[in-house]
Amino acid sequence: MKTSNNNKYKNIVLIGGWTGMSKHKIQYKIELHIEVLEGCELFLNHDYLEALEQNIFIPIENTHYLLVEFDVRKELGNENEVEDRLYEIQYKKYTPVIAHVERYFKDSLDIERIQDFIDNGYLIQVNATSFLGYHGKHAQKFAYQLLNQGLLHVIATDTHRCDGHRSPCLQEVFDLLVKKYSYEDIHTLMYENPLHIINNEEVDPIEGKTSFFKKIFKRR
Repeated sequence: MKTSNNNKYKNIVLIGGWTGMSKHKIQYKIELHIEVLEGCELFLNHDYLEALEQNIFIPIENTHYLLVEFDVRKELGNENEVEDRLYEIQYKKYTPVIAHVERYFKDSLDIERIQDFIDNGYLIQVNATSFLGYHGKHAQKFAYQLLNQGLLHVIATDTHRCDGHRSPCLQEVFDLLVKKYSYEDIHTLMYENPLHIINNEEVDPIEGKTSFFKKIFKRR
């Protein structure tokens, strides 16, 4: 996860644990000016319960937030494969941060289901690369749809490497989105809420692009 500071993004990396983590965190901060935060992306597959029971996971910087993902190679599963697994995480007193939600749907976005996720207290993360179309036209369309309706909490990189289409692109996406959406909303999604998560605080919702008719209705 990366954060911004007045549109200039700090070098903050969320990375999984390994032996000697503290040593590497200090080394990276001194030599490369990169702040390393502990965390993992827990894959909610068939053996997720074993990982939960044996504590084989790392919440984001030891907060109550846990980044989780489902298999992006297939459409989001049924209640037993999704909602029950998210509930188990919440039962252990962690708040699921559902990674790249826009990539779990093929033909259309299930807005009602995503709203249910949010109503249950789960956070929604969208990949910055999806806004650039790097994961296909459907993921790009769904990313904008979630943003338009205010159904997301964080835009992050999902960086896997230093170059190519999975490399960091937050500044590019920030500059793109502030031309179409309010600065406050994009700043919240790409700076304020990531910091809230790191600091173990509640995140802020955004309104999204409110329609003309909704604005009229609010005035009444």
